[in-house]
Amino acid sequence: MEITLEKIETNEFKNLNMVFKDNNITGIYDEDNTNISEIISFLCNIKKGIIKIDNNVYSKLPKKIRTNIGYVSKFANNQIFNKTIKKEFEISFKLSNKKFDIDKVIEIMNLVELSTDYLTRNPLTLSSGEIRKLVLALSLVNNPKVLIWDSPFIGLDSISKKNIIKLIKKIQSDYKLNIILITNNIEDIYALSNYVYILKNGRIILEGDRSVIYRKYDVLLNEYIMIPKLVEFSNFVLREKYIKLGYRYEINDLIKDIYRNAR
Repeated sequence: MEITLEKIETNEFKNLNMVFKDNNITGIYDEDNTNISEIISFLCNIKKGIIKIDNNVYSKLPKKIRTNIGYVSKFANNQIFNKTIKKEFEISFKLSNKKFDIDKVIEIMNLVELSTDYLTRNPLTLSSGEIRKLVLALSLVNNPKVLIWDSPFIGLDSISKKNIIKLIKKIQSDYKLNIILITNNIEDIYALSNYVYILKNGRIILEGDRSVIYRKYDVLLNEYIMIPKLVEFSNFVLREKYIKLGYRYEINDLIKDIYRNAR
């Protein structure tokens, strides 16, 4: 499901235009901590503009469309309301107008790498990373076509973060979802997204496939936006050693480039 926002106006944004393509990971870097996540996730509070879902045009998103959008909040704890994880799933199935299906629950639990033994546990006994995985699992009950994840790595240690990165890539690959990541950490955007929007002061200052972060390095510098470490290193080598390493998204690929150029 492709989502297009055209000439959207809210209290924070003027003339906002974005496209979220199907079977893609789009990253939104929002330095100012505006409520872009609420606008994107619920497509509410829109004073003016057009929303396109595939080839259909709306001024306000219908409920039947919104059920196709899964959402994981930065405050995932606030999306948990019941005393057991099984009860959370039962409520999710009910809200989706579906009969409780334990086989589906087991399938989803395995996908997000949570033991089915957890079904009898109180969700609030889980770690921060596990709660995010649980909320993600609950959002998958309805087989969404779009998944929006707000600040997926906030408060996580490095191991939990690696697990969530792996999980996001797996879900996108297996389910072919339109995934939208919203964060104020540009490292996460650079590492995960196929297409990026860089926002500042309520406007888009940069957009394109993620290589644009490397190609438009000067734009980020002029806007005082933090540069991803891999991009900064590549530009340092180019500036100081006149060696063009190109843009790489993983440290192992960058190391291989360095080795090739050092021989």
